[in-house]
Amino acid sequence: MANPARRRAKPRTAPTGDSGPDFAFRTAMTMEMPRHMPVLAADALGVLSVASGALLLAAPSRMARLYALPENTSLLRLMGLRDLAIGASLLRSDDRRAATVARALSDVVDFALMAGLGTRPFRETRGRMAGALASALLSLLLNRVLASRAHA
Repeated sequence: MANPARRRAKPRTAPTGDSGPDFAFRTAMTMEMPRHMPVLAADALGVLSVASGALLLAAPSRMARLYALPENTSLLRLMGLRDLAIGASLLRSDDRRAATVARALSDVVDFALMAGLGTRPFRETRGRMAGALASALLSLLLNRVLASRAHA
């Protein structure tokens, strides 16, 4: 005899309508980004560029070890000046698209230096190289967002 206190469970069906991960993804992809978000992102990228440039100028040997770059002080100081210029451009200009492209290109150069001229084995530098490539891609994405905002 079946236990009367036991209830029969309803069969589970796939969620429909306004719930589930698919709905969350669709909602996120169609949401409007606040107009100030790309500017804040460009400001953050500018501050990070200035900080990186200042550190490359002040302590090139330490930064070479941190980023797995060749310990060429002159090259590292030039990279520091480059980062300071890009950071200043990101922080001061009205149209930041050129600066985001410069940031992306400099990250690609950094990636090449880490991959080709570095003194450490690949397994030690792959995380840093992935970071440089990710930074370049994010800079280009920010460039596209800024461009779409300029035309809107």
